[in-house]
Amino acid sequence: MKKYIFTIISVFLFNQLHAAPKVVVSIGPIYSIVCGLTTDVTKPYLIMPPNVSHHDYSPTPKNIMAVKDADLLVWVSSGLESFIPKLLEKYKSRNIEFGALQGIKLIKDAHSHDGHSHGEYDPHLWLDPENCILLARQVTKELIEIDPEHADIYKKNESEVIEKLKSINNEMAAKLTDLQKTPFIVYHEGFQYITKKFNLNQVGVLKNHPEQPMSINQYEKILALIKDQHVKTLFVEPQYNDNITAKIAEKTGINLVSLDSMGVVHFCDDISYYIKMMQDVIKSLETGLRK
Repeated sequence: MKKYIFTIISVFLFNQLHAAPKVVVSIGPIYSIVCGLTTDVTKPYLIMPPNVSHHDYSPTPKNIMAVKDADLLVWVSSGLESFIPKLLEKYKSRNIEFGALQGIKLIKDAHSHDGHSHGEYDPHLWLDPENCILLARQVTKELIEIDPEHADIYKKNESEVIEKLKSINNEMAAKLTDLQKTPFIVYHEGFQYITKKFNLNQVGVLKNHPEQPMSINQYEKILALIKDQHVKTLFVEPQYNDNITAKIAEKTGINLVSLDSMGVVHFCDDISYYIKMMQDVIKSLETGLRK
């Protein structure tokens, strides 16, 4: 009997010592990258599914417990996930803040003084694959410190993920650099890490806050902008459904082209989710700007 109890305790302690780390990620696109890095070791927990708006998101009890128990939390910034700093203050979870990494390319938030701000910097960092390469390296470093037993797997995964990120970055450069002249409007200011990187001619933003209705004044300004700048394309986002874009298209004849920064239709638990999302972004920009 004593031998049986000893065996059970030994197995329990072994499992505890060799348990895969509990990794928690805030949003879909970076979840995809972290999934690629943890392949064959563990499956991360995702806080916010890609089909929900990250603006003003309130964490569920399950989200809160996941952060509390996490060995590693990967998130973007307080400008995007405003609830996370409060949880970290309470639970002191080990974490990586994407926007605080050394070497990350940050762009000023265009709406930091107009009542809708993500903070000092635009938090849509994942739309630049070069930023994601830095994130992948830091996550790998942290995972190896937490779980050295699987270091070889993490290093192998890191190499494969970074190769894919470099490839999609090269694809963006090859396909977007000759689209700089065509003027266009975006639904909300979520694509600066692409438009500024490749000097694309974004001339306007439909909404400063994607979930607030347009005022009559804003509506009239957009109509005038479309006419004055000869704008042919308005990029809309599948997460936000309203009638105003259809009304503008009917009024002006502008083309509506879907541009998805969250990769809703490609959601899955590996790096292919991020890659397919970015490939769709490239195709959407080509479609809208070659018209």
